[in-house]
Amino acid sequence: MNFFFFLDSLNKDLSSSVEVFNRPASERLCKDVIKTKNIIAFYSDGKKWISKRLDTLQPFESKLILKKDLPREMLDESVFICLSDKTDINKDSLMDEKYMNSSPSWRANTKIYSNFCSSSYQGEYPYTMAAKKVSLVSCSPMLQKGKNINSYFYLINLKKKPEKNFFKVNVMNSNKDILKILKFKTNHVNFYDMNEILKEHDHLMYIFNSEEEGGIPIYFSNKENKYFSLEHTHPPTEYTFEGNRHYFQKKKKSFWSS
Repeated sequence: MNFFFFLDSLNKDLSSSVEVFNRPASERLCKDVIKTKNIIAFYSDGKKWISKRLDTLQPFESKLILKKDLPREMLDESVFICLSDKTDINKDSLMDEKYMNSSPSWRANTKIYSNFCSSSYQGEYPYTMAAKKVSLVSCSPMLQKGKNINSYFYLINLKKKPEKNFFKVNVMNSNKDILKILKFKTNHVNFYDMNEILKEHDHLMYIFNSEEEGGIPIYFSNKENKYFSLEHTHPPTEYTFEGNRHYFQKKKKSFWSS
């Protein structure tokens, strides 16, 4: 089972949306029976999951959900989306309904848009990540800087349990110097304005590292709300073709954590 998310912003001229699909990326490789599902939006209040059924999704149908159209009580929250047989979710713990565990992964289209343009990200938050302890090593040369360009780092974190806990993320350069320590939250769409670091430090690459928690890292650059760049980095296992992928993931993470 996969979960999806909205990319929030403090910029009032930007909005976000999620387009959900009730069909696999490849029908030939999907063994599930495609059936009608409820579209459930949910967030954590720190003690329990608060959910709301938004709509139904027929087999092979897709629907666009705008963050601004969510119920009023959800507009200022970090909201996640799932497709479920139920009309709400368990208040104490997320459950895996084991639907559409396909290859390639079953994803949604997450978009940031303004009156002038938009940029989207094809992604998902797998239940397997929410159900276990994860860490973070994200190396990205994709942050942009220049006149009137604002760049941001997102880290989407989702846990099986609804508790909200703080954790630290180190922003480092290629020499392992810690440039900034960020304080993020679990079950939250965390984001950080990178402009201060980009002005003070001239590096080709920045490394985001946390031994406490992890999530989905995404990089967003915006010039005057008219030109966008929305990128993500793959998990370390994706950099290795065949072989013992998890061995190399462990080596990479231990290098940046040492």
